[in-house]
Amino acid sequence: MPRTSVPRFLVCFVAVLAVLAAARPARTAAPAPPTCGDRACHGALVKRDRAHSPVQDGDCGSCHRAVAGASHPDSSRADFTLVKRGAALCADCHDPFAGSSVHAPVEEGECLACHDPHGSGRPALARREVNAMCFECHEAKSFAVHAVVGVDLGSGHPLSGPRDPARKSGAFSCASCHDPHATNTPHLWKFGATTTFDLCGHCHQK
Repeated sequence: MPRTSVPRFLVCFVAVLAVLAAARPARTAAPAPPTCGDRACHGALVKRDRAHSPVQDGDCGSCHRAVAGASHPDSSRADFTLVKRGAALCADCHDPFAGSSVHAPVEEGECLACHDPHGSGRPALARREVNAMCFECHEAKSFAVHAVVGVDLGSGHPLSGPRDPARKSGAFSCASCHDPHATNTPHLWKFGATTTFDLCGHCHQK
């Protein structure tokens, strides 16, 4: 069977197409529109060691909504308000705390008394060190000697220390023994303790 030659013009045409295809720039995805955190006004909110997940994801709209007719400092944007108020907003993502003993700020829906809604350099988005926050409401001097009912500790139990026996990666603080949210135990005791000895026994073994 005789061989059929390919027309020269067709070879040239295919070669030109190959060159054009190689020279064509690859398609890139359109850049995402800037979020509030990308701008100079609110950029510091996302530049923290621990950012609240909506802030980290640029999802400002999960907590804030635009207000019709209001004027944002940036004239190209609307003004904003909170989607809900107080603990009702937090409860959209976080299960509410409940128990027979509920910490007063939790009961009053004052989550922001202890937590920063955008981010923090501390665990749990805490506004300050644990004991410093406790002493904003509970006078530090009244706990200088922390009484443990039924147990004679002489100078009292320490309120802080470099190591928490029950949490190897953290320092000892008020929250080592007391849950800052809610429990079904007296005095917001942790570990399901219903007596002083139950609580002590969690760290102090026989």
